[in-house]
Amino acid sequence: MRGRIAPTGFENAARDSEDRNVCGRCDLRSSVLMPLQWVSGTGDALLGALTSIGTGYDLSNSVFSPDGRNFQVEYAVKAVENGGTAVGIKCKDGVVLALEKLVSSKLLKPGANKRIATVDRNMGIVSSGLLPDGRHFVSRARDEAAQWRQMYKAPIPSSSLADRMGSYAQAYTLYSSVRPFGITAILAGWDSEAELPVDGQVGSGPAVGSGGKKEGAKHGGPSLYMIEPSGLYWGYYGAATGKGRQVAKSELEKLNLAEGQLSLEEGVKEAARIIYVAHDDNKDKEFELEMTWISSLDGPTKGRHEEVPKDIREEAEKLAKKALEGDDDDDEDEEKMEDLKTKSTTSISTIRHASLPPPTLPLSNQLLFAIMPPTLILIRHAQAEHNATSDWSIRDPPLTELGEQQSRELHESLKASKIGNEVELIVVSAQRRTLQTATIGLDWLIKRGTKVIPDANWQENADKPCDTGTPIDQISKEFPQYDFSVVDPSFPDKTTGGAKNPYAFTEKAILARGQRCLKDLYSRPEKVIAVVSHSGFLRTGVCNRMFFNADWRVFEFDEDEMKKNAGFFVLKESEETEKKGGGMGRSDIGVFGIVPGDFPPEVEEEIAANKAQVDDEATKQNPSA
Repeated sequence: MRGRIAPTGFENAARDSEDRNVCGRCDLRSSVLMPLQWVSGTGDALLGALTSIGTGYDLSNSVFSPDGRNFQVEYAVKAVENGGTAVGIKCKDGVVLALEKLVSSKLLKPGANKRIATVDRNMGIVSSGLLPDGRHFVSRARDEAAQWRQMYKAPIPSSSLADRMGSYAQAYTLYSSVRPFGITAILAGWDSEAELPVDGQVGSGPAVGSGGKKEGAKHGGPSLYMIEPSGLYWGYYGAATGKGRQVAKSELEKLNLAEGQLSLEEGVKEAARIIYVAHDDNKDKEFELEMTWISSLDGPTKGRHEEVPKDIREEAEKLAKKALEGDDDDDEDEEKMEDLKTKSTTSISTIRHASLPPPTLPLSNQLLFAIMPPTLILIRHAQAEHNATSDWSIRDPPLTELGEQQSRELHESLKASKIGNEVELIVVSAQRRTLQTATIGLDWLIKRGTKVIPDANWQENADKPCDTGTPIDQISKEFPQYDFSVVDPSFPDKTTGGAKNPYAFTEKAILARGQRCLKDLYSRPEKVIAVVSHSGFLRTGVCNRMFFNADWRVFEFDEDEMKKNAGFFVLKESEETEKKGGGMGRSDIGVFGIVPGDFPPEVEEEIAANKAQVDDEATKQNPSA
């Protein structure tokens, strides 16, 4: 290894995984993937991979991993992601808080263990995550509010309380004797309008004479903040956290809350509807809807934080259930129409894959290399719930909060690169986590009008729930900005027709699908194309490279290798990203994506010799393996 010495256990574990040549998540064994050669420089990438999962760096708050992560904080975020969905909506005349309180036992008394609490008369907090942590957090917030009132003879402003509680939460991430709070809290308040002195507070404006300002800045009205386990807090028009936060955020974005036109009564109805929509993925679990609100001084609560009256809450629940039932009826009708369409077409094995226009390049045993193929930026999605929990039963899982942060980091990294700003087309797997990664990580490209094409061909390999997408009629509602009409209508089915299904979980089908994907892109007119896909498919079907979450790599079509290998599409990674080590590169001969049995004899011999050499080296270094 170069530059550092890793414990033998790290080396053995990594080498065993690579020697077996098995995808650790979907158990797919690929005979065409060559094991990792232990040559200079590879050890650093492996150690980076192992430390990225927290081994040895997650025992204390006071320790950062080599890549700058605090795993204890990330674990606290995961605790939040297992809690009930909490929502806050800032309206023009107040604020609404709502919570999906999951009922863990039928023996629990209805209405007990409330998760929304009053901090001061004009302020309330709802938390998602660990209930005891939430209670302690509320107790501290009440102490802060009481101290402020005692000192200043006035209620504490929402912004000041959010700042203090954010600092309090952040202190619990600094010392080894404590742990981070396993909650995310949403703070809502109504602040009486007050005029700050012109020279009395930073940001209130220049003093009289320096800029002609005669009046201070006026603050007041409804406020909404969300405080995360790290201590980070932001002001929001609408906030959501907990298990169903992704669905809830999508629904909140549709309300155009920034325009400030939503009334408090409408906010109550929308909050109830959003909680029911977010709970739809957990239909097997019962829950209670908790709701509170704060109105203006001339509104129903007179500026106080109170529970929503029972009759108003029940009416809102009734409307939410009715809206949900209406959506289900629409889905059933669409499914029936889709069945009729499917029956009227040919079998699934002959469905034309219309995700992208067919290439104009004529193909036979030799390719006509008369066009300039595009450069590809291959991107793996950010962390999704199944990556964090190893729960493969989650259907088409969304990103975690850490995954959203990774997507934002992807945005900064790619935007700072020259090639990232040259992207002319975005192709994205039609699964939820890839669509979310593209929406967040490539948003500056999308905003400037770069075309986005959802494509079923780039979906993940396995047929487990976590790797199976959401029906088009449903996923298109979550991402209405994208055109799903080009997606193969058979999506997300991978099992009908068995091995003949073009998306079947077989080695031959996956490699053939990889060839289709590359063939589709080869003759595109765009010079640079970004593709957001999945680690398993990228590695086994496209480019034989390991990708971390939100990792990106740049590839060119290797026409020399393609000519040698009867016109099969082959990629070659750019030196820049290969040296960067963002993913775990392999030092093999660079031949991949070819259906077994179609290798030229000399390539087969080179693969066999390469594998034997690496196996011998592994045996020498680890005789007991």
